[in-house]
Formats: sequence, C-alpha cells, structure tokens
Amino acid sequence: MKYAVVGFGTAGYHAVKKIRELDKEGCIDVYSNTGRAPYNPMLTTYYAFGKLEYEGMFPFGDLEQIQKEVDFNLRKETVIKVHGSEHLVETENGSEQYDRILIATGARAFAPPVKGLEPEDAFLMRTVEDALRFKDRLKKNDIKHAVVIGASMAGIKVVEVLHKYGIETWLLDLASYIFPLAAYKEVAEEIEKIHNEHVSVIQYNNENSLSSVLTIAYLSAMQYYFKPIREFPTGRGFADFVFIPKPEYKNDYPALLVELKWNQNAQTALTQIKTKKYPSSILNYTGDILLVGINYDKKSKEHQCLIEKYVKGENRGTGVV
Repeated sequence: MKYAVVGFGTAGYHAVKKIRELDKEGCIDVYSNTGRAPYNPMLTTYYAFGKLEYEGMFPFGDLEQIQKEVDFNLRKETVIKVHGSEHLVETENGSEQYDRILIATGARAFAPPVKGLEPEDAFLMRTVEDALRFKDRLKKNDIKHAVVIGASMAGIKVVEVLHKYGIETWLLDLASYIFPLAAYKEVAEEIEKIHNEHVSVIQYNNENSLSSVLTIAYLSAMQYYFKPIREFPTGRGFADFVFIPKPEYKNDYPALLVELKWNQNAQTALTQIKTKKYPSSILNYTGDILLVGINYDKKSKEHQCLIEKYVKGENRGTGVV
C-alpha cells in the first residue's frame, strides 16, 4: 500500500504512527512545506512569554528523532490540490497517485478585516512562525496599546504577555464572558463550589457547561500545568481534557486525562478512558498519569468524580469523590 498524509501537525504525526503500526511495509509520504517537526499550537504563547524554550513547542522531538522512530518519507512540498476520485496529490512539482490519502492540515487563525489596520501591526497566534514574529516585535518595545480579539485560553495568555511588557490592552470577544469554548479542573468538591458560586442553574445544562466550570477551576493550578488541551487525539478516540504538567513540575504533579459525562456516571467515563486507550498517546510526555472520570447528575445536582492512577500494563488505585 502507498499512503499520503498531507500536513504534519499533531494529527498527522499520530496518523503516521498508527499507519506504520498497522502496515510495516507500506510506503508513507508526508507532505509538509514548513520544514519543522510537529508542534503543539497550544504552546506557542508560552514560548512567546518566555516560559518555554523553543524546543518545548515540539513535544514529539525534532524531525531527526521522529524519523528514527517511525519510517516515512518527508516531502517538503506545497500541496496545490488533492484529487480524491483519482487518488492523486498535486504539488508544485507534479502529481503522484496513492492508495490512501489523509488530509491533516489542521486549522488556521482567522484575522477579521479591520479597516485601517496595517499588516505589520496585526498578529495571529497559532503557528511557530506566529510566535517568532510576535516575540521579535515585543523585543522592539515600541507597542503602547493593543487589542486582543478572542477571549480563549490563547487570547488570555497573549494578554498576560502584553501586560508583562507594560502594554495597555483590551480583550474582546463576541461572548459575554471569558473561556467561552474551553474548560478545566480536578475534583468534585471544587467543581461543586465553583458551580454554585459562578454558574447559573438555568445555563448549566450540558457537557459544555461542565467543561466551562473545569476551565475556570484550572486557574488555580495554572502555575503548575500547561493550559488544558480539549479533544486531544488519544488511542482510539478523543479525550475531553488533557492536562500536562510543566517540565519543572512533572515529578511532583501528575498528568490528567479527563472524561466528562452528563446524566450518566463517573465509572462510565473512567471505563471509556481505559477501553479507548487514552493514556497511550501521552506516555512520553510526563511521569505519573491520573485517569479522571467526572459526571454531573442534573436531577440530584451532584457531581461524582472517580480518579485512578495509571500504571503501564495495569490500572489501580481507584478513588471516589
């Protein structure tokens, strides 16, 4: 079999690993015009802030390391078009046919058209190039005022960076509150406390609401953890939340794999983590790993949290909160 993977971010990397696991002999061509190893877009703000070294944005290692671990061909070409019906990948250098083609190009940041805004004064924050450009501009120390559009974790982190440089900053979002799409936290009592203090019962009516409470709670632990990753590709599915401790704290704080349920039970959440092999994708990132299943019962208005320590080859240490 001959495979093409277009794009070499986190999804592309995991796809290549899985293809090679299932097909030891097939040819895998990876198309990427960046010339960089797969990086985590969630970590670019930490680099810009100076809390992470350049290499820290590349959780899987450099290209040389990755190609030693997984056999594939890296083609540094720009893909112009994928012809699905013909199984063709068209690049600036011609076309090539494949048995299977995966498009894993990811997303890109959107810059709303703002009248009068010069290109050199507009910054995005997603790619390594974005982080390098932003950091270089900050070094000039010539920015007095800034507007950050998007009150997500990335947007708030950018505000933190600007504040560090003494820049007067405004944060804008279409939503009426921060973290409109994100979330995080740890045990049931803390979730209950934040729920009661900050969340309207009328609005607290689905799993997204529960995840928003988790994000608010994350603020109490942000000194020790990178910002949580939502819908992280792991094993046979996507973990609702993954919390990775910062390198200097990984011996003291465990990584957390969190699965959320609504009107079900915490054991179902924990079972899903294990049966879909969520821990397999972060074994190289950290030390200890905790599996966390959280459920909210709308009728009783109570949270249940099950926490279990993950050990390679076995799972033990379940606790109920």
